[in-house]
Amino acid sequence: YEQAERLLRRLLELDPLDANNRAELGFLLWEMGRRDEALTEVEKSIELQPDMPQNYMWLGARKFFDYGQLDQAVYLIRRAYALNPEGGMYAAYVAAGYADLGMRGEALSWLARADELGPELQQVQYYKSVVHRRLGDAQTANTLFREYIEKFDDRRKLLVVLNLASSDILDGQPDAGIARFLEAF
Repeated sequence: YEQAERLLRRLLELDPLDANNRAELGFLLWEMGRRDEALTEVEKSIELQPDMPQNYMWLGARKFFDYGQLDQAVYLIRRAYALNPEGGMYAAYVAAGYADLGMRGEALSWLARADELGPELQQVQYYKSVVHRRLGDAQTANTLFREYIEKFDDRRKLLVVLNLASSDILDGQPDAGIARFLEAF
């Protein structure tokens, strides 16, 4: 990590206005545990080049998952979507943010938009189930998880099965959760 940091800092000495290298430095610093510096670098990259949706997504995810700043996260993710309105995955992330805020109508509206934009995108199909789970609709979420597994049989299958099994356990059905896990593997 240290060598990569030195290289990125050297590149930024040569061109301090390079938003891509600045963002990469931020991502690297985050991995190194230097979170405040990381956020500063990514925010600077956005100031330098405000049309890069992936930086808004990254910053939104950090604000949500690591700092619990959900309103700020939804704003940033909506900004990413505005920069790429054809991006179904961005709309799916906005839907998940609204679901976490308890804003059912907005969440379902954004989820429908995501499905229109990316009906074949794996992430969109996965987030359909996630949004319903976050809205408290376990039955629909489980149905969507099963459809997801059937459609996209890949390494995410384990994650999906674990989500279903943990849902069963959280819903007071530990035997069903364990059986689901064992049946899958």
